[in-house]
Parts: sequence; C-alpha cells; structure tokens
Amino acid sequence: MAKIKISDSLGLEILSATAGPGSGISKYFTGDTAAFIASSELALALTKPVQTLTGGPMGLGMNFAAGGSFGTSGVDWKFQAGARVTVNATQAGKKVPGDQVFGNPLVVPANQTFVGVSFSPSLAAAVSTSVGDLQFGFSAGGSVEFVAGRGFDITTPPTLKNALADLLKTSVVPGNVLDVRQMRDGDYGSVSGAGTLSVSASFDIAKMFNPLALATVPLKQIGTVKLDAGASLTVGASIGIRGKYQVRVRKLAGEKVQLGFYKMAGSQFQFDVNASVGASLTVGKKELLAQLMGMLGAPKADITELVDAGLSDDQIDDLKKAIEASMNRSIAVSLAGSFAVAKDKTQVFEYEFELDRLGADGVDALNRALQADLSPLTSRDSTSLPQGIRMLTSELDEVRKKSIVWKLNFLGIVNVLRLSELVRTGKSMFNAETGELVITDTVTAKTLEVTTFPLAADTKKLHKLLLRSLVITAAYRASGTQPVARELSGSMSYFEQTGNANRATISNFLDNFTGSALISQAEQVAFLSATFSGRASVFLDAEFSDANFAAMFIDPAGNPFRQEHFDTIGRAAVAAIVQDTDDNNFRRLPMLVGDRKSNTLWKSMTDAGPASLQTVLPTSVRSGIPLQLLTHDYIVIRWWSKAMSDVATEVLKMRDFLNASTKTAEELKDDADFIRRRDKLNDALEDVASNSLPDFLDAWGVLAMDGACNGSAILRGILVTTGPVLVKSRP
Repeated sequence: MAKIKISDSLGLEILSATAGPGSGISKYFTGDTAAFIASSELALALTKPVQTLTGGPMGLGMNFAAGGSFGTSGVDWKFQAGARVTVNATQAGKKVPGDQVFGNPLVVPANQTFVGVSFSPSLAAAVSTSVGDLQFGFSAGGSVEFVAGRGFDITTPPTLKNALADLLKTSVVPGNVLDVRQMRDGDYGSVSGAGTLSVSASFDIAKMFNPLALATVPLKQIGTVKLDAGASLTVGASIGIRGKYQVRVRKLAGEKVQLGFYKMAGSQFQFDVNASVGASLTVGKKELLAQLMGMLGAPKADITELVDAGLSDDQIDDLKKAIEASMNRSIAVSLAGSFAVAKDKTQVFEYEFELDRLGADGVDALNRALQADLSPLTSRDSTSLPQGIRMLTSELDEVRKKSIVWKLNFLGIVNVLRLSELVRTGKSMFNAETGELVITDTVTAKTLEVTTFPLAADTKKLHKLLLRSLVITAAYRASGTQPVARELSGSMSYFEQTGNANRATISNFLDNFTGSALISQAEQVAFLSATFSGRASVFLDAEFSDANFAAMFIDPAGNPFRQEHFDTIGRAAVAAIVQDTDDNNFRRLPMLVGDRKSNTLWKSMTDAGPASLQTVLPTSVRSGIPLQLLTHDYIVIRWWSKAMSDVATEVLKMRDFLNASTKTAEELKDDADFIRRRDKLNDALEDVASNSLPDFLDAWGVLAMDGACNGSAILRGILVTTGPVLVKSRP
C-alpha cells in the first residue's frame, strides 16, 4: 500500500500515513510514496481545529515533491514536481470552492466542516484511445481539476492534520462503481475540464414544408401539391456534447449516490449528431427508397411511382446522405438553441443511484456514466430507467418533450407538383449552417454546390435563391394560378454566425430583431450590457400563408401596387436594420421614409440610376465604401420593387380572369385564354430570375417580404451567445 508523506519547507516530516487499499492514492497514484511539501501556512494550520479555519478560495497550499502520474492503464494524468495541491476547509452554510463556476455548488451542512483537496494534472497527449477509469470523457493534452472532500462533525472537531490524514488515507476518486461503493456518507468527489459527453436519444421530428416555385422551370402543371406530414417522425441519434463540464459524485445516506454533470457558467456546448435516418442499402434499394420518401412526406402514390420507376443506387445513396446530413445538423442546431436558452441552468444531467438495488444494467449504466457515456440513461425516459436509478435533471429530456423542426425546402415542386418527380429529376442537398434540406432541379443545384462538399448548398447563394423563389411562389399563389395547398405555407429565413463575437457583432445581429419589431430599442440596449466573446449565431424566419401572399400585390382598392410602394418597403427594411448608432449609419440617408430630405434624395437616386448615383449623393458619401454600399442597397431595393410591381399587374389580371369564371385554375388548365394569361405571368417571373441580384443586408429579404404583407407573417427569431440568449416570436 502507498505511503503518504508531507514535509515542511526544511524537509522535516510533519505528516506520515499509509493509504488504505481502496483509497484513490493506493489505487491510482503510481509509485510507493505520495510525497508533498507543505507551505508555511499549511504547516502552521495543521494543529488547529478544522472549524476555526477561515481560508478563502485559494486555500492552503502544498506541492508535489516529485513528478508522477495518476490513473490506470490507458489513462495517464501527468503532474510535475512542484505542482500545487490545494487544501480547503469550508464551514457550515458556505459553498465548497471550485463548484460555483459550474453552478449548483455543494453547501456544507450544519454542524460540519468540509475539508477538500484538489490538484490539476494533465492528460497525456499520447494517451491510449481505450477508456480508462479516470478519463471522464476529457480530451487528451488538456488539464483537469480533481477534488476529493469529506465532511467532519464539529461537535468532536479534529485538527486539520487529523482530518487531512483521514481524507488522504481513505478518500476515493470515483472512477467506477467499486470506487463509489468505497465512499463514506457525505464524501464528495469531482473532476472538471474540457471534453465530450456521449448521449443517445430519440426525438420527435416535426416536418416544416417550404414548397417553392422556380422561374427556370415555367409553370405548366396546374394543381395541388400533395405532401403528407403524417404522424411525427421519430429519429434516434447518438450525440457528442463538447465543452467544459464538471463530473460530480456525492455519497448520500442509505447507500445512495448522486451523480451530476454541470456546464461551466458562461459557456455553450457544441453538438456532434449522428442520426439513424434509414436502413443501409443492403436491405434493398426499393425498401430504403420507400422509407426515405416517407420521411420526406411523400404520399403513398408518389412513393409507389418512384419506387416502380426506379432510381440508381447512387441517387438513392445521395438522397440518404443528404437527409442524414440535414437531420444531423437540424438536431444539432435545435439542441444548441435549447441548451443555450437554459443557460442559467448549469446542471445538465443529475441522477441518483441506490447502490444496493442496482442490477447488472444499473451497474453498467453507472460505470459508463462515470466514463462520460450517458447513453444507457438518456436513451430511456425517466419512467423506464434501470432499477435503483432516478433521474433528477436531464436537459436532453427537456428537448425530447418538444418537437424538433426539420425544414424541407422543395424548390420547384410548385412547377412539377409531385415530390417523386422533383426527386427523380433533381438533386438533394442541405444547408450546412441551419440543417435545412434542399431538393431542387439539377440546373439550380449546380449553382448552389460547394465544390469541397458536394452535398452542401452555398448558404449565401441559397439565401438569394430563396428570396427569388418566394417572390415567384407568392405571385403564383396570390394570382390563384397555382393552388398548391392551403395548409402549406412558404417561408424565408436568415442565419448568420460568428466564432469571435463582440459587442459590435451582437449589436448588428440585434438590429434584425429591432428592425422586425420583435424587440424594442430599450431591450436591445439592455441585452448589449452583457460581455460577449466566442461563438454566437442569429436566426430569423418568416412564414407566409395564402392570405399573406394575396396582401403583397393588390391594394385595398383592388389595384396592383406600384414600384414606389415596394421601394418604400425596401427602404424601410434597410433603415430598420441599420441603426443610427451603427458605424455605417450613412446607409440610412436615403432610407428614412418619413423624412422629406430622405425622400427627395431617393427620388434623385431613382432619376439618376445606379451608374450616376455619385452625382446626386451628398459629398461625404460620393466615393469609396459609402458609395459602394449605397449603390448596393439601391440595386437590391430596385430589383425587388420592380419584380414585385411587374408581377403585381399580371397577378391582378389573372385574379380578375378567375373571378369572372365559374371554374378553378385546375379546371381551366387546358383553356386557351387561361394558358395565354398564365404564360404572361410566367414571362414576368422569368425576368425576376434573369435579373442579377447581389447579396443583401442581413435579414433584409425577410423584413421586405414581411413588410409587403403588412407585417402579418409568422415571425420567429433566436440569438445565441455564450452569455445571454434571446428568443422571440410573433404569431
């Protein structure tokens, strides 16, 4: 058994003991002797009763006399000679040092003093990939802090020397169930660092269909898109939760043990998701294809048609990979948002184990949990855990109680009406940032491809394409030409993220919330009072119904809106996003709709045209970046306002034609007059697609389309930072 030896700075031995057979020192320290050199403060305090010590968080120090290692085969925690060991004595009612940063700290019970020892070794960079008893999921090369502590009754108070000797001789580092069984009532052990927790769970997936039209495929088929959302889709997933966390074990009375996992305050987790979304190709491509199409919401007739027509193995494999990648990212984004919203709740997982009631599955669950694999626990709901285990807290369980939204963008389905046709002739991709699935025709897909990642869609290009497609879809549906399906909405979204957030970045993100009236200026100022760093992301989504689409083109008097009307909406969207306090607030000069000078300037700009804007702009913005940005904003607004006003005229003509008829568009699809009017609408919409559209400012497209329907769309937004989180919605 290992010896314990503490000497003072002169080499005089001041404490000597033999570690017990089940203690952490005997089991996990290498070598015959664990030797320490005490600081003068610790040496002087050894003779004092523990309840008289009032040391702060820094505690009393001692150092390792020689370097060494700590662990088992496959795990090798290294420490150097001179590495610090901290001894703390915490009195009744006080919080145990080191826990506060992870939240929900242990408070010392009445009539006790808690004595703890902590040190911080580093996990060797060349550590074996096999899991050892003391790895706890932490990353190789990083350092952790181990803490072992025990409560001592102050009615018969020991000296610090006796308490420390007792703790070092018999305290346990809880690496497995055998260690945990050795712990005394009230014993405590924790380890904190950066690594990965492994969990698994099943989620209910709510499919959000976004059926859009493309002008590159002129509308020929007239009818209703049939998409079957059906019952909620259940998907199982294995998940890696990466970040800074603490594993905490506390022995309670009655053979009970509490095991908890706590997130570092002010940090956010990242999620690596591997969802099981379909069988392998070995089950037969027809069975797999039917399963995948069912996931996408295809009705049985579509599935039968596509299975009978057949896709190549490569096409099916690409579809499966795109769905998997889309699902993985969608679940990861949803988890990140949910965990971020619960930022004040640093306890992520907490379970209570009754050691004398555990069966083989319970023992396995505890052992694996101590190795940061909580899958045997998280894969079950709280009512079906193994005997002797009770869930106290599970943030993952909170996510499972809600549906995860999986957005499916079917670009061109309004043109072909059948999902089977779109899949057969098109390509499946996904948005690597938001997780949205994109299925579109092959020609359009080529414009979206990322050469280094064939299944991923270029986010900026997709952003512009969605705005074009939404304008086209709105025109078809508002005109009555294409009924689509009244229960299906169309949507437009904006997403942006940064890995190095600061106040200016977050202020720009918040401008989108303020601009869409989801928050007030005062709320924006209050949010910005926090400190920001690290990762941050913003998401804004608008969902439009047929009633929203109809309101976009025809005024209350029954006339088509003119270009000036849409100019006003586009200008207001820029002014809403660019705040007066922003560095580039010069972009507001021609955008303030209620200001006479601003309106006059805009009129001068439209008279001059984009090539001659410098002749009418104020001197301070006639060159350089200000001129470039003002020209850019002008081109975007005028592209959109012309597109909306041009099609508004054709929308009204088609509505008048259908209103004068007793038949629906579907019943008139072979009528010569209907075909002629439909082709004119197609021609107007082809101009929407052919005219170049530059990148636009942040969520400008969302705000412009929402403004076009008088702000009546369903709007949702979430801003996630490592600090505060903002979640807002407008019904």
